[in-house]
Amino acid sequence: MEDIHKFIASKKIENKVELLVDDLVRKFNSLNNLSARPVAKKTDELSHDNVLLALLLFNRIDTNDPGQDYYRRTRCMVDLSTNRFLHLKNVAKPNQYWDGDRFNLLVYFFGADMAQWVKNAWDMIPGLIYQEGYRRRSFRSSNLGDIYFRLQLNLIINLIHETNYKLNFHETAKFSNYLFRDDMAYVYAAAIDGGDTDIKQLFLDAIYGRHEICKPCRRNIKALLLSNDTECWEAVEKLLLSAQRQEGLRQTVLECLDETSLGALKHFIKVILEHKLTRFSSVVRALDVWAGLGWEAEKESTIIRFLTFADVFLNNPTQIAAAIKSKDNTEIYMALWAQGVLDVMGTIPYLGELLKGDFEKQSLALFFVSQVDIPSISVTFGFPLLSSKDTVIACQAARLIDSTRCLKIITPEYKIKIFDLLEARLSDFPEKTTYSKPKVFNWLTPEYGKEIIFNLMINTLDLSNDQEIDKILPHFPHLSVIQRETVTRSILPNYFSYGTKKTESTEPLSKDKRDFAFSILKDRSDIIRNTALKALLDAELQTEELEVFEDLLKRKSADFRKSVLTLFQKQSIEKIMNSTTNLLHCKTEDQRLAGLDLLLWLKNNHSSQSEWIQQMALEYSQRGKFTSKEELLLAGLTEQKNTSKKYSQKNGFGIYNPENIFLSIDRCKHSFGVRRKHQGVNKFCYSKTIVEMNQAVQNLH
Repeated sequence: MEDIHKFIASKKIENKVELLVDDLVRKFNSLNNLSARPVAKKTDELSHDNVLLALLLFNRIDTNDPGQDYYRRTRCMVDLSTNRFLHLKNVAKPNQYWDGDRFNLLVYFFGADMAQWVKNAWDMIPGLIYQEGYRRRSFRSSNLGDIYFRLQLNLIINLIHETNYKLNFHETAKFSNYLFRDDMAYVYAAAIDGGDTDIKQLFLDAIYGRHEICKPCRRNIKALLLSNDTECWEAVEKLLLSAQRQEGLRQTVLECLDETSLGALKHFIKVILEHKLTRFSSVVRALDVWAGLGWEAEKESTIIRFLTFADVFLNNPTQIAAAIKSKDNTEIYMALWAQGVLDVMGTIPYLGELLKGDFEKQSLALFFVSQVDIPSISVTFGFPLLSSKDTVIACQAARLIDSTRCLKIITPEYKIKIFDLLEARLSDFPEKTTYSKPKVFNWLTPEYGKEIIFNLMINTLDLSNDQEIDKILPHFPHLSVIQRETVTRSILPNYFSYGTKKTESTEPLSKDKRDFAFSILKDRSDIIRNTALKALLDAELQTEELEVFEDLLKRKSADFRKSVLTLFQKQSIEKIMNSTTNLLHCKTEDQRLAGLDLLLWLKNNHSSQSEWIQQMALEYSQRGKFTSKEELLLAGLTEQKNTSKKYSQKNGFGIYNPENIFLSIDRCKHSFGVRRKHQGVNKFCYSKTIVEMNQAVQNLH
């Protein structure tokens, strides 16, 4: 195995993408220097248009997209809401993208032995699921062209990054369990379906343990399940049944089923039921991923019911319409799920029918829509239910719409309607977010409360527009901490930060921003209070405004007190003296200590006021009893300023006398003391005093 790792390491191409980009830039420059743009005649040549397409895939062409520089430092993944996506979309229709001359670009990227299988893998994507990541479900669709096109583009980009070894296609497959290249599974599957018997036999030998190098792994298991070859499914089935106590192997097989072919999914649902595999946790987890049920641990009988319905409806789709009218929520949900697996757009009429029903049917339908995760469907069904009399349903609808992708497709006019509608019925919702009682399924307890409603209200606003922000300000005290921080960041962006980094100088605050900063000085959030302080730090404050800050000095937070005192120190000397007098006469100790701090600061920085300072110190000293902190500050006010004395380790930094650090205890009272006495060490387990150790260190020099 060590030799295999060394061999693979020797084949790695370092900085492959950078090398490709450099080569493409050279080709682009050379083609631009020609009087005419030649069309590639050989497979190893690229036309001008192909070079442009390649550079666009690598995100090396400026498309005026925000954050484009960030993508240049990563895998250059394509996002739907970018100009780059539109440029790539305008090249050709997805089903004709690599036809003709553009096929040469695949040869350039992947080599002649792999290019055709990459093209076939591209064509395979629209028949698979459209969701990605840990929240993916088993749903497919016939009407999501842009979403599938984005997946196809990102497949090509990932494959370019993953083929960074000097290995041909069959060698890459042979070392698939050593190379963690998940997207290669689509290419392997395309090769199997395309008649490459060598790849098929290689993976079958790996599954049956007959190959000395290639072993079962996620890549070859997924490839066999992605194919439409029943022999491949049966091989994986035998592997699954032989897993015994290998729960990880079972999980690897089952959790990638939703990403594979529809035939494989149907086949393995039957296998699970026939061989009673529902007792394993990997089956529970797999079904949760497929259908989004939110399970952690569920009864085996419940799992069997869900899988039985899945098997029935996937193989008999004509029964789905009748199941939607059932009173059994499990039957309804799995009927919707089966239709979503076949074509999610077919669920729309069923969802419309359910949303006309009672609470249970509406809640079930909204939950299913949230799993479908298609913005147009979410907005279509969510918007009307914002006005539902049932607050749980209204909050479910609000959460459904409250996503970046949904809000992008809602027009400004509809956003105004949503805000006004929710604002008018705020009193209907509880102040504290609460879990509803389970009615659809015993594990499904939707949340409802004002926080959910406020969140959607804020997200419908254009927070760069002052007039839009003004609409949420009357509700500011009732917002959650995160929501208040969002609004504060929008109003005072130059002063909002999580750290202590100094803010760059900005223009003076407008009256509205100044008033807002004063209104949040006493907020419960440290971040919001500090933002207000930063905003007002350089402002010229009136006497009555300074009284607000005097009251804030009741707080004990050291950083906050330091910021407030810094603000006082930037005021005129008359205002500082006035606030100092006020603070020294306060009843709370923390405010009086702040007054003494200001008095000490005046002594060190405004010697012209020394007479007034001494008078105030004298008056304060006549108050009577003092705390230790007050005595320390008073001592600093009454003693003469002396900068000649230097503190070091020799004088204990003015805090302690090093020569007095000895122990004098009866070591015989405790066993630990007896041990120390026997070992000849003191309380700190040192054999010498600090003075002796210091002398020993000095003798070394």
